[in-house]
Amino acid sequence: MVFHPGELWVQERLGQRETVDTWAPRAIRSHMPDQHREMFRQLPFLVAAGRDDRQKHWATLLTGSPGFAQSPSSTTLRIASRPLSGDALERGFRADAEIGLLGIDLYSKRRNRANGTVTGNADGIIDVAVHQSYGNCPQYITRRSWRPFTPGPKEAVAKHAHALDNATTAWIRRADTFFVASGYPRAHSPAGGMDASHRSGAPGLVEVLGKRELLFPDYAGNNFFNTLGNLVMNPDVGLLFIDFERGGLLQLNGRARIDWDSPEVAKRTGARRLVRVDIEDIVVLENILPIRW
Repeated sequence: MVFHPGELWVQERLGQRETVDTWAPRAIRSHMPDQHREMFRQLPFLVAAGRDDRQKHWATLLTGSPGFAQSPSSTTLRIASRPLSGDALERGFRADAEIGLLGIDLYSKRRNRANGTVTGNADGIIDVAVHQSYGNCPQYITRRSWRPFTPGPKEAVAKHAHALDNATTAWIRRADTFFVASGYPRAHSPAGGMDASHRSGAPGLVEVLGKRELLFPDYAGNNFFNTLGNLVMNPDVGLLFIDFERGGLLQLNGRARIDWDSPEVAKRTGARRLVRVDIEDIVVLENILPIRW
């Protein structure tokens, strides 16, 4: 079983169930192929999705020098990193926690997913048992190259809010890339778990409708509908925006509503559906990442 009931429901609704059934079992594996394992080893960051103490969904970055993520076997990852102080997921990756990982090379436009369960978190190492692994196409990825950066000695302080201000509104409006955290517990389905996904487009991709409401388009993809399937079952969603020039993180948590086919969808070029997010919590960490792009 590679899809949970929410994903199957969306595939059926959108007329993709039969098509996906013919090739998804070959694409979604219970192990990582060698090329995925090697790619994770080469990256300076991973996008990670998880749940906080209140079971709210968030996305973040785990960073380190290339090699900080290793794969001792085709079903395990060892990540020598942890969320930064003040991060919404600072305590989110304890043993037995579900974790969604996205390895993405913004320059080569390669991306691979590995979803699993944390089996240990000690001495700065997160051990992950991988349950699902599969690649994504390079479509919609905005190309960037990275370089290491040493932040200043002053420790970043997390800022918390429940509504957008002028600065975070401007941050979102100029973004051409963001990441989504969603999930459906494995306790309810063997094909469940946390999922980290990527979205890109022209600046303005995400529309700010108000201080506590966003909207973003859902474009054509692999027709697995992992994110939409999760949101059908649990509308709790996390969004992550990166300040690529200054190394900041903007983390949002809220509730998602899917607009399947209203006239508003046709007004956005290329959109197949729209996702509206009612914001509940915001965490901002500025000038904190050891990477710049």
